Amino acid sequence: MAPLSTFAIAGEQYVSILVGQPGIQKTANLPPAHGSYVLAYKLGVVHSVTNGAEGQIPMASIPPSSSSANIVGIGTVPYTPEQVVRGQAVYSAQCASCHGDRLQGISAPALAGASFAKSHLSVSQIRNVVVTQMPLSAPGSLSPDDYASVMAYTLSYSCVKSEGNGKIPFPTTDQPDLAKVTIGAKTCPPAPSRR
Repeated sequence: MAPLSTFAIAGEQYVSILVGQPGIQKTANLPPAHGSYVLAYKLGVVHSVTNGAEGQIPMASIPPSSSSANIVGIGTVPYTPEQVVRGQAVYSAQCASCHGDRLQGISAPALAGASFAKSHLSVSQIRNVVVTQMPLSAPGSLSPDDYASVMAYTLSYSCVKSEGNGKIPFPTTDQPDLAKVTIGAKTCPPAPSRR
C-alpha cells in the first residue's frame, strides 16, 4: 500500500518501497508487524525477477522458530474436492501474485506453514479477513462461492482435514464451528491441477 519512490545515484535508476509495517491500512486479527523495511531495486539489471517464488526468498524458507514449527492445527471443516480445485484456480488468478504460488508469502503474508500458524487465527477469523478485505485491490469483489473455494484450497494446503467425507461444501457464510478450528504449521500441497 506504500507509494513507490524513484531516484538516481551516479546515473543508475532505482525504485524503492516501504514494506512491513502496515501504516494506516490495518488488517483485523493479524499480529502486529515487527518493523518496516525499505526495498530498493536497481533498474536495468540484466537478470530480472518476476513476482513468483524463483529468485526470491519465500517466507516458508526462512527457518521458523522451533515452537512455531511444532504448532498443530485443531479441528476439521467441511469442503469438497471440487472446491479445492476451483479454489486453486481462483487463488492462482487473484491471490498468488501477492501471497505466492505456494502460499509462502511474497509481498503479502504467508497463508500456510509455520509463519502463518504462529498467528493462531481461527478459520472463522481467516475467513472474515479473506471475504471482507481480499483481494486487496478490490475487497469483496469475488463471489461467495469463489471465496468459499479459496478457503477450501488454502485449508487443504494447510492439512486441515475435510469433514463429511468431502461431500459437504465449505460454507458461504460464517459458522460458529469455524471459530473452533485453527491452522497448524504442516503443509499438504495438492497435486497440480490439470486444466
